[in-house]
Amino acid sequence: MKSQNKKINFVLVPIAVCFSLGISAASFTNIPFFICYPLSAILLIVCLFLRDDEAFSINLLGLAFFIGAAHLSSYQTLPKNHIADANNRWIFWQDGILARGLIIDEPQIKEGRAKFILYLSEIKVGGGEQKATVRGKILVTVFDGEVLPKISYGDEVILEGKFFRPHNFGKKSNFDYRRYLTRRGIYGALNVRKGAPFKITAHNRGNFIKQLAIKFKNKIESGFYANMPESYAAVLSTMLLGDRSSLPKGILEVFVRTGTAHILAISGMNIAITAFILLVFLKVMRIPRKPRYILTILLLVFYNFITGAQPSVSRAVIMGSVLLVGLLLEREVNIYNSLALAALILLAQNPLQIQEIGFQLSFVSVISIVYLSPKIERFLRLNNFILKSFSVSLAAWLGTFLFIIYYFKIISPVTILANLVIVPLVTVLTVAGFILMLGIFILPAFVHVFGLTAGASVYLLIKSAELFSLIPGAYFYLK
Repeated sequence: MKSQNKKINFVLVPIAVCFSLGISAASFTNIPFFICYPLSAILLIVCLFLRDDEAFSINLLGLAFFIGAAHLSSYQTLPKNHIADANNRWIFWQDGILARGLIIDEPQIKEGRAKFILYLSEIKVGGGEQKATVRGKILVTVFDGEVLPKISYGDEVILEGKFFRPHNFGKKSNFDYRRYLTRRGIYGALNVRKGAPFKITAHNRGNFIKQLAIKFKNKIESGFYANMPESYAAVLSTMLLGDRSSLPKGILEVFVRTGTAHILAISGMNIAITAFILLVFLKVMRIPRKPRYILTILLLVFYNFITGAQPSVSRAVIMGSVLLVGLLLEREVNIYNSLALAALILLAQNPLQIQEIGFQLSFVSVISIVYLSPKIERFLRLNNFILKSFSVSLAAWLGTFLFIIYYFKIISPVTILANLVIVPLVTVLTVAGFILMLGIFILPAFVHVFGLTAGASVYLLIKSAELFSLIPGAYFYLK
């Protein structure tokens, strides 16, 4: 019985680590699926018959490693009718391509053009003389201003344009754009010129929940821009809705220089504040305790859809949901296990996320805060809120320091000091922003007042970051 209990209570952390290592190893070595799959099956059978705890644990970790490798290999194996298959290469660099498909994300409309992801179902070349049933996601750019207001998520469309493989921005750029799109399953691009054939054949063919979430997001953003200056609304949309499309580059640069750009991404703190506001609101509405927790979890999941299910948001929502389930069942929750569970779920959905900067920074920062912050507090004997905030900022900085240098080639000595001021302001801004969001739907008569409060919070946040960036030696770039 003792052996069985140990097996049941085996923590998720080493399993998640080995699963991630298996994905990483497969990505660097290209381990084929026909090797990983049999090894996984053998180790699974061995685990089922092992009685020794130590041997069981070792084999289980080996199983997690090879499942991770097999999962990546399987994920990257494309069907024969996929757009990236070798037999379909004749389609690339063809002009006059007539494509049929479904718009599977919210079109980004900016500067007289729209970009969206199209899931292909059919391609015709040369006026329909050559026809191919293909599958896969492509990035479409439409340059026709008359078409833009009509398109939306869930539309089935037929359009004509030039088809090509996505290309990088030049030798001087370290950003591999083609690889970035491949990690999102996008293997081709189509440009639609002004006046080219474009027809919407059906509406509302997408996921109902995602479609509803986009409608909520658009209404919230409209409320932001109607009640605040444009640049402030863009900052609030970035921080609360995950939409960076309108964020001014100058404002982004200020936060990058002070090492506080992480506050522009939706993080665990935002989700914690969101959950707290929802719990208080539902309690005021006299919702009983258990239904209150269940409703909060469902609303957090819906909020994840609103923000586009970015890795940092999904990770925080999963962890928050696990915590709420623990409270619901009156069980203690291990934060490391909930973090490991979040990693397993996200990597099961898309193992290529492990190569994403946002994914890596999201998990590394949380692990650093959870592990290092209490040790820093004990070492420095910190016993008040301000000093504890210092320990959190220092822990996050220590954990992400090398990642920031590697990816962004910048060192910001002012980071820890800036976070002491900016992080509390972010808390105030997040609360003010969510009050504004609730006001848009519930109290429209007072929404302008809520907008003034949120706008003032954004102003203080930006000005604080600007002041820290002006300190001599606040930052310097590496060549």
